[in-house]
Amino acid sequence: MTDLIEVLVTDHRRIESLFTELETGDSDPAHRRDLVDVIVAEVVRHAVAEELYLYPAVRDLLPDGDALADRGLRQHADVERALDAVQDTDLTAVIVAVRAHVDEQERDLFPRVRHACPPDRLADLGSRAEAAKRIAPTRPHPHVPGTRLGAAGSGLVDRVRDALANRPTKVSDL
Repeated sequence: MTDLIEVLVTDHRRIESLFTELETGDSDPAHRRDLVDVIVAEVVRHAVAEELYLYPAVRDLLPDGDALADRGLRQHADVERALDAVQDTDLTAVIVAVRAHVDEQERDLFPRVRHACPPDRLADLGSRAEAAKRIAPTRPHPHVPGTRLGAAGSGLVDRVRDALANRPTKVSDL
């Protein structure tokens, strides 16, 4: 069974790979637009998993957990607003912010959570995070509360919109 930290690190690697492809890959405008759609969906799904499962665990497990979780949530809100404002395929500001966030998490936060959290709880949180990503939104919703209900409702609406628009939302769609 994959634990929460492994789920999130796997997401980080997939998102970084997409960033690299956007920065160095195909210059075809249609492919770049599809790639941006997939990046947006991946980042939003990942953020939902962190907001629902990582940050509550951080608050519960770490002495400075409230401050760390609040900082992470502010970073998510900043990225979500930036994603919501994207009008073309220029994600430079988003890429810089996400890379800094990932570095901070993997260097400091994740090792502390792994040390403080029992393995069976991490495994349970990993399963829950994977399930949450399957129903999470695929577009930014900066004004929707970060709750399970908000994520599920927005996710359902997004999946209908994505299907009607034939919008790619997964790497396998590219």
